[in-house]
Amino acid sequence: MNLFMLDRRKTFIFMSERTLFSFIVPGINKANIESFPEVFYLGLGQALAHEGFGIDTINKVFAGYKEYAYSKTDSKKLLGNMNDLVGLYTHSVIYDGGLKNCDLTAITMQMNRTPQRNLGWDYSIDAVKALLDQPVSVN
Repeated sequence: MNLFMLDRRKTFIFMSERTLFSFIVPGINKANIESFPEVFYLGLGQALAHEGFGIDTINKVFAGYKEYAYSKTDSKKLLGNMNDLVGLYTHSVIYDGGLKNCDLTAITMQMNRTPQRNLGWDYSIDAVKALLDQPVSVN
């Protein structure tokens, strides 16, 4: 997770270290930061539901996130991936007319269908589906 500015709004970006699956939550304020777990669960649940995962699968994923902690990463590779994603999200949102006019769901789905070098040029969504034993897309 990282915080960045997008269209003049504080925005969280979340990225899985293992799959590079990502989503963003714009419009962060002090209350959101204080209720970080709820923001994360809501964002992850929505991202997975938009990808077609059922409630049982989403609950299975949530079970793996009962504990959390804040720390800095010491992986320059992961930090590079996250910075690339921040740039891609920013460009896509601004290109589509800003947060008020863009389709954030479509942008998130596109980001998770962008080939990732650190995944052998596979897609993040396919890595997630493989982990959860779901059918893998061919697009």
